Amino acid sequence: MVTISDPIDGAVVGGLIDLEISASDAGSGVAEIEVLAGGLAPTGDPSATYDPEVGPVTVNGSEDTTLRPDGTLSITACVVCRR
Repeated sequence: MVTISDPIDGAVVGGLIDLEISASDAGSGVAEIEVLAGGLAPTGDPSATYDPEVGPVTVNGSEDTTLRPDGTLSITACVVCRR
C-alpha cells in the first residue's frame, strides 16, 4: 500500500514543495520505493532501496516546481516487494 500525504491530491503548489510518501506491505515488507514527479526523479529524490525489506516506512523529499512549466504535475510512487 502506498500513500502520498504531501502534497495532498489536487493541491495547488508552487516553488519548492515537500513530498511525503508512506509505504507498507503486510506480507513481505517493502524492498524499494520509487518516487516520480512528472515522470522524472524529483529534485530532492526520496526513492530508496531496503535490504532486508522493512515494515511500514515513510520517506520525505522535495520538488522544485520552478524548474518545470506551469500546469499539472503528477507525483507518483511505486513500492516493490520481493518475496
